[in-house]
Amino acid sequence: MRFSLIKQKSRKRHGLAHCFVLMACFLGSGLFAQSTTYVSDPVYPEIIDIDLRTLSHAPAWKPGDPIKEIPKLRFGKDIDYQEPVNTKDPLVDKQFTHGSSSAGRAFGTPQLNMDGQGYTGVNPPDTVGDVGTQYYIQSINSGGGAVYTIYNKSDGSVAAGPFSMDDLGSGACGDGLGDPIILYDWMADRWFISEFSNSSNDLCIYISQTNDPITGGWFAYSFLNPNGFPDYPKYAVWPDGYYVTTNHGGPNTCSVFERDKMLLGQAATFQSRTDIPDLAGFGFQASTPADLDGFTAPPSGSPAYIMRHRDDEVHNTGNNDPNQDFIELWAYQTDWNTPANTSLTKLLDIPVAEFDSSLCGLSSFYCFPQSGSSTTLDPLREVIMWRLVYRNFGTHEALVGNYVVDIDGNDTGGIRWFELRKTGSGAWSLYQEGTHAPDDGLSRWMGAIGMDGKGNIALGYNVSSSSTYPSLAYAGRLNTDPLGTLPQADTTGEYTIVEGTSPNGSNRYGDYSSMNLDPSDDCTFWFTGEYNVASNWSTRIAKFTFESCLCTPLDAPTGVTATAAGNNQIDVSWDAVAGAESYSVYRAFGACPPDSWVLLQDGVTGTSYADTAASGGVTYSYTVTSYDLEEDCESTKDDCSSAQTTGSCMLLPDFSGLAEVVNPQTANCSLILNWNAGQSSCSGTLTYNVYRGTTEDFTPDASSLIASCIDATTYTDNDVESYQMYYYIVRAEDSTGDGSGPCNNGNMELNTVVRSGSPSGPDTIFFEDNLESGDANWVMNTLTGDQTNQWLVNDDEPNAYSPTHVLFVPNVYSTQDQTVQLANPVNIPAGSPARLSFYNHYNTESNYDGGVLEYSVNGGTDWYDILAGDGNNIPANADRFISGEYNDSSLSGSGPLADRSAWTGDSGGFIETAVDLSDLTGVDLLLRWRMGSDSSASRTGWWIDDIKIFYGNSCEANSCASYAVTVSDDTIVCTGGSTELNCDVTNSTGTVTYLWTPATGLSSATAQNPVASPAVTTTYTVLATDDSSCEASGSVTVTVFNNTGTEQEHLPEWLSVDSAFDVNGNGILEILDLIDLINSCNM
Repeated sequence: MRFSLIKQKSRKRHGLAHCFVLMACFLGSGLFAQSTTYVSDPVYPEIIDIDLRTLSHAPAWKPGDPIKEIPKLRFGKDIDYQEPVNTKDPLVDKQFTHGSSSAGRAFGTPQLNMDGQGYTGVNPPDTVGDVGTQYYIQSINSGGGAVYTIYNKSDGSVAAGPFSMDDLGSGACGDGLGDPIILYDWMADRWFISEFSNSSNDLCIYISQTNDPITGGWFAYSFLNPNGFPDYPKYAVWPDGYYVTTNHGGPNTCSVFERDKMLLGQAATFQSRTDIPDLAGFGFQASTPADLDGFTAPPSGSPAYIMRHRDDEVHNTGNNDPNQDFIELWAYQTDWNTPANTSLTKLLDIPVAEFDSSLCGLSSFYCFPQSGSSTTLDPLREVIMWRLVYRNFGTHEALVGNYVVDIDGNDTGGIRWFELRKTGSGAWSLYQEGTHAPDDGLSRWMGAIGMDGKGNIALGYNVSSSSTYPSLAYAGRLNTDPLGTLPQADTTGEYTIVEGTSPNGSNRYGDYSSMNLDPSDDCTFWFTGEYNVASNWSTRIAKFTFESCLCTPLDAPTGVTATAAGNNQIDVSWDAVAGAESYSVYRAFGACPPDSWVLLQDGVTGTSYADTAASGGVTYSYTVTSYDLEEDCESTKDDCSSAQTTGSCMLLPDFSGLAEVVNPQTANCSLILNWNAGQSSCSGTLTYNVYRGTTEDFTPDASSLIASCIDATTYTDNDVESYQMYYYIVRAEDSTGDGSGPCNNGNMELNTVVRSGSPSGPDTIFFEDNLESGDANWVMNTLTGDQTNQWLVNDDEPNAYSPTHVLFVPNVYSTQDQTVQLANPVNIPAGSPARLSFYNHYNTESNYDGGVLEYSVNGGTDWYDILAGDGNNIPANADRFISGEYNDSSLSGSGPLADRSAWTGDSGGFIETAVDLSDLTGVDLLLRWRMGSDSSASRTGWWIDDIKIFYGNSCEANSCASYAVTVSDDTIVCTGGSTELNCDVTNSTGTVTYLWTPATGLSSATAQNPVASPAVTTTYTVLATDDSSCEASGSVTVTVFNNTGTEQEHLPEWLSVDSAFDVNGNGILEILDLIDLINSCNM
């Protein structure tokens, strides 16, 4: 769980308040300096020798019991930051390029897939678990601290529990608060479980005395954290200690406990350091320790590793690299004999592909949408997710982790995952990275990653969108798959663990999931996470395995030979492998050895394969694997051969799709489409084709094509009607002529990015204020409370919507009822389709403090909620909000807005709120924004900006149907000759501009009637555009005749003489033209 500086409204409210007072004292006192090591006094454990089955079960939550929301501990204020230059994550397309494949039945079908512990009345659950030799233990939060259940590995049945973790503790640890961690210590064959205390700053750690968590007994330790409340503790097993990182808002606290002594139940100390500085912009500060998997220990003397990610556009504005960001890696070297020698040292910043951490800003706990609710979910942008996995393969060491990123600049979540490697005494470096985000508009986050003993990777995570309930899914990769991809998935790009059927009632989600390896085989992944079948969450436990991890593969084929075999074909052959039922052929770009492989064809029963889709002029590499059907086992990829063939280029252009649709609000209807230039994968240039529909799921085909061959990165659609919603797709086509694109039969990519827009005319404005001129339009009032009104126009550029000033009121720690209202009433003409719009950013104590919008029609004597009626002429209207409506239907507590609908919690930055005022016209209308708070907690406050009362006018449809262009007839000139090109426009409006292409040989490319002097036969096309944005084009061909006499010339068909003609008719004119041509060209 992640805490904020507020008091809990639960049975443990006073205890938690006390722990925050302690935290403030520790932080203020500077208990130990950043460059020194804190060493605790020895802590003696309590010896627990009981059969857990004799303990009382933790009470189950029942409808009607209290619901507790765990806030996050967040420090500091938001900062202004620079958005990344590239809005699209640069690694997303790598997955699309390589596609999906199947690693076998077991990985795609979980061997166990069941619900874990149920709802406990707390948000979030902090779902976590680990697996040992006999049992799987899952733990979650509850209203009384962490609860855990022990399951039999064999069938998922409950072996013991659920139990309250603090039943193992005493003193401060007899009153647990949650944030559970479950770890199985492979080297020691022991269990490690932990939570923090509700009544002090203690971390409560329990070490099993044997590998049997039920009857084997426990050692119970209680360690008082020196830096205050140890929020969001994340532990890791390492040979020389149990390491933990905690959030304190400033420099990261990293601690290590005496593992050797704790395993023996002896008195143990811990050491802490705070050498990792905070990251500007994140109020929640946490790094992640590397947890050891496998039975091979790190090299002797190896430090423990601590890691975090850094988006330099966010965290060091003004000194950033727009093309890369970083993973920061620290080494924690512990000396138990001489603690003064203990060090926490930054090893290096590892460059990674550019990513965007600004998901709904830097601090919002609201971001990812979910079906059926306006409540959005916490993105957990601040941390490398639990767990950061370490393995030692002997040949190399590996670190594997993941974190969430914005994949498109529109706050859609995807999972950036990575693998670092270190060989011998060399430095750590990036081996591979990818962004997992199938192209379906869904957000993916709350990832948990694992690596089995063969180096295969699995990633589990949450999925949600405006049309998808919070669900759980997973994908993976074999160690032989293309680097940077998770292709082990079905055709949707992932396997589903369980689909949600309801939205979550709280924005708090996570705060983490868990992916762990079974020590019995080092191959089976165990995953646990949260999903929703009701407004109250559920948890799930699943396990799955790559068959290749468990099987003994056949030999890889040798003698792989690739040979060009004509246009666009390369033949591949190989030697047979004894016992192989079939073979799989893989292809890659470039010569051997390539960076990554893509499956080209599986199930090949012979020893040859013809690749008939090879682009000419491109070098390809090929490799082949053998497959044992009985063991469902694939060999490694060993032998490699390269070849290049002739023929056409068939590679698709690289283009990210339409970026935006803009409504210019002009008198004549139009929409402006903008996109970033793509890049041709073959030779030649790109043009763009525009498709339009009236529904979001329209099909981009010939019937929806409205423009083609556009050689710019913008297009204006004038053939639109007022207030009609239009949907667009733009695709790039190259100029090779080797494909089937609509412009010139080029290769056209097939992106499915849809953007929409609706045209309208200029607004009629009754009131508008962006606050840049101060507070002259506003009156601030205090209704009740013990302080003066704190609404003000604040010069606070980072927190203003535009450009530098904003209305602001703090969410104070006292009972307050404060308003800001229009100084003068606004009278909107009766019957007008008026609306109010403003930008609204709130950060208040969720469900207790909040803001509302109210109106008055009698000079401020009586005020009513914006959704209510006045009891007279103004009716109640529950549908007045068009967008950005209240997000809570009934505030709790005793504040002045108790039981009212309101804006409360965290909006995640500015949202646009729009209100229909059509039934509030013809009156003197006053509006006010009202903030109410109780006396128990504080948050940042409420910002209002860019207030506008207006109605939108319709625009006039453009009458371009009769707009036409007529150009001169095709003509001929002799070599070195010239001719005038004529263009006439009918039914135009205003000034007409002309653009002739190509410009080669023209006296002017922008003249209405330029002179053409082409060196070779050329077709000229003119585009004529008038002031109403009507466009029309025409073409004329100028044929150039060679007059050197060295070759035979042929007359164009339009100049040939008919076999029979009237001597008094057109035939005479044709003869005269022919004579003139022969004479002028000396033919």
